[in-house]
Amino acid sequence: MGGFYTRGIAAIVLGLVFMIWPGSSIDYIMRILGTVLFVIGGITMINYLRLKKLNTALQYNQRITPYMAVLMMLVGLLLLLFPRFFINFIMIIMGLLLLIAALEQFATISWRRKYGAIPLFFYLFPLVLAVSGVLVIAQPFETATGVWVLCGAALALYGIIELLSSSRI
Repeated sequence: MGGFYTRGIAAIVLGLVFMIWPGSSIDYIMRILGTVLFVIGGITMINYLRLKKLNTALQYNQRITPYMAVLMMLVGLLLLLFPRFFINFIMIIMGLLLLIAALEQFATISWRRKYGAIPLFFYLFPLVLAVSGVLVIAQPFETATGVWVLCGAALALYGIIELLSSSRI
């Protein structure tokens, strides 16, 4: 029963942190991810060198291990040094996907117009997608922090519901 309370309180605290300090918490999580990748890459490289030193016959998939280890360490180091670059990159990709989806829907609506009238309402959703895509591309980090605040609110709500439901058990 104590696990329910711990999980609920942890979710509320983490949700509040995400809502109060969205930019900083995104940076910290990216840096934690970078640290994890760097450490895993380092451990992988050490294990590879240890096996090589023991003259253990390396299998085919182990021959690419040093390259993967270096790649993990490099990506980890970049995440540590430039967390916002990666956040912005991911958000710009998301914005481009929204624009592509909007263009595809506009094209589908135009194609279907050949077969009959299309109400103006059907143009609303692709328009919202296109505007959202442009906003995400224009302000990638601000958009990410907005989404982060929303995730924090959902996490805090989950924690509250967890506490309420565990008090009834």
